[in-house]
Amino acid sequence: MNFAQMLGMDVKPLPDTREPKAKDWKRNTRTANIVVRTKAITKYCEAIGHEWVKTVEIAERLNKARTSIFKQLVKYHELGILERRPVSKPYNHHTGWYWRVK
Repeated sequence: MNFAQMLGMDVKPLPDTREPKAKDWKRNTRTANIVVRTKAITKYCEAIGHEWVKTVEIAERLNKARTSIFKQLVKYHELGILERRPVSKPYNHHTGWYWRVK
């Protein structure tokens, strides 16, 4: 048999001889996620405190970069955990925000 004849032949798939899988299950990670979130929130709240603190100072207390914590701070502000106010009036992107725990 040459190559041209092989290309012209019909190909039938092999039958599936594998055993059926057991019912798919997913691990319940809800409690673990809640624990991780509460630890993160308490860590941020301890670093901020109830006084007005600049973003840069919070980053220094957490040993992180200012840009890496800003998104999380905004998220906590939207959840109602933190309050924020601009450092300068009117707000200037370079001066940033003051934060405190409600």
